[in-house]
Amino acid sequence: MAACVMLLQGCESDPMIIGEGAAPAVRVDDPQAPFANPMMNTVVILDPSLQRINGPGKITVESSGAKRAPSGTLEVWALIRNRTNHPLQIEGRTNFFDASRAPVDLATAWKRLYLPPLGIETYRAQSTLVYEIQYYMVELREGR
Repeated sequence: MAACVMLLQGCESDPMIIGEGAAPAVRVDDPQAPFANPMMNTVVILDPSLQRINGPGKITVESSGAKRAPSGTLEVWALIRNRTNHPLQIEGRTNFFDASRAPVDLATAWKRLYLPPLGIETYRAQSTLVYEIQYYMVELREGR
């Protein structure tokens, strides 16, 4: 019994347990951290294994953009370069946003892209909604 009481007292002082639960969202708006909020019309590399802070990563995004299709949907593209001497498999998906930067439409399914050694491939995605889409964000990760 005494051991249980001591165990419970230890849990009460554990800082990982204190303060758990729901909390209001906080918007980071700090000029010292310009990338704290999602940047619109960008390509984000999610896996640290694909990018390195000090030196070249496995892939680079050479360019990206979007244009309206004749149907009014938004077509997004990103030119991805493999910087390694071996083939890579990566996956990409696109999130779409309206003029107020609110998410609209569902994110696309993860699409696999095969990059040849030191080669370039183009990731493409298209929204399903017409004209409501104003912004996009492409996410890239290593193939799973």
